Amino acid sequence: MNSKERVLSALNLTPPDRVPIDLGGYVTGISKVAYRNLCDLLNRKEEVVTLDVVQQLTYPSEEVLQLLNVDTRYLFTTDGTTEDEKITDTPQGKLYVDGWGVTRKMSSSGLYFDIVDSPLSDATIDELDEYPLPDVSEQKDEVVTAVRDFKKKYGGSNFALTTQIFGSVFELSWYMRGFERFLTDLHVNKAFVGLLLDKIVEYWLDFFEVLFSEAEDLLDVIMVGDDLAIQNSLLISPDIYREIVKPRHRRIYDYIKSNSRAHICYHTCGAISPLIEDLAEIGVDALNPVQVSASGMDTERLKEDFGDVIAFWGGGVDTQSVFPNGKPEEVRQEVKKRIGDLAPGGGFVFNPVHNIQADVPPENILEAYSIARSYGQEVYNKR
Repeated sequence: MNSKERVLSALNLTPPDRVPIDLGGYVTGISKVAYRNLCDLLNRKEEVVTLDVVQQLTYPSEEVLQLLNVDTRYLFTTDGTTEDEKITDTPQGKLYVDGWGVTRKMSSSGLYFDIVDSPLSDATIDELDEYPLPDVSEQKDEVVTAVRDFKKKYGGSNFALTTQIFGSVFELSWYMRGFERFLTDLHVNKAFVGLLLDKIVEYWLDFFEVLFSEAEDLLDVIMVGDDLAIQNSLLISPDIYREIVKPRHRRIYDYIKSNSRAHICYHTCGAISPLIEDLAEIGVDALNPVQVSASGMDTERLKEDFGDVIAFWGGGVDTQSVFPNGKPEEVRQEVKKRIGDLAPGGGFVFNPVHNIQADVPPENILEAYSIARSYGQEVYNKR
């Protein structure tokens, strides 16, 4: 199989020739620090530029992607180096204001930009109605140019073509409202929540209209997502999700399915198992990042309970403990376990749990991707 066939086979829950391998997105990527260390180990001289300001990720080069046997290539409609220009230095640290008006700060010793101000934290529903959300029409040229450049580079290629993460409604809402205030609003101020969510949904529908008008049938996978869970539980009850958030997710995913041939990969960290069937019901084809250390996220059990309705994209190595702290042999055993749990019968794309963080030794990165390639073939040859 080529890369495209391999990924699509996994997403269609049928066995490919080997486990597909992924790296390079906003939630499947690598930090600038970790990438510099990897390049040093490989004796490669590369410019390490910003892919994502908030998480401080970088673009892996084509040469490194090929070295690691990566089957995916990512479309980005925003330029991280341009976003870098919006960072301002203050005595308290670096500040960055995104297109939604959310202010983030990174200290001199920090590795990420954390939210310090939410523009709608004290807004009334009337003020929300007047708040200027991003205008897709003003972004159209940027999106069209990005798609055309991507099509020129990868159109007609054998790679699985994937997007950066789009479609957030739940997370964007609490970014703008404030975490505690928004979770409270879900119970006591549902009119405000509904209006905010619907405004964001309309933004994404307009965005996808522009994206698909230019991309046509180019894309194999659309990455979407909202973190709905934390380490030990959901962030909100299943009832609240089904009443308030799920219908908005459904509108976006129905639009994607109706206007493209792309599969949908949904990103949420945490203990998400109580909502996996809900996600599959509204059109999600794959779950990312499969946080194996979270409650209810045992990979053997996940495969047994949900392997016939959804694919797993990630979970290949635990990024909280084994990847940063283990020896290469421990990484090897971890990767083999996760592949052994999740890959049989198809339905698995290898990626670590979320992005490769700054504290992951480069030797562990090479070991993980090497074993994913070799054992990821062996597991299907055993059939």
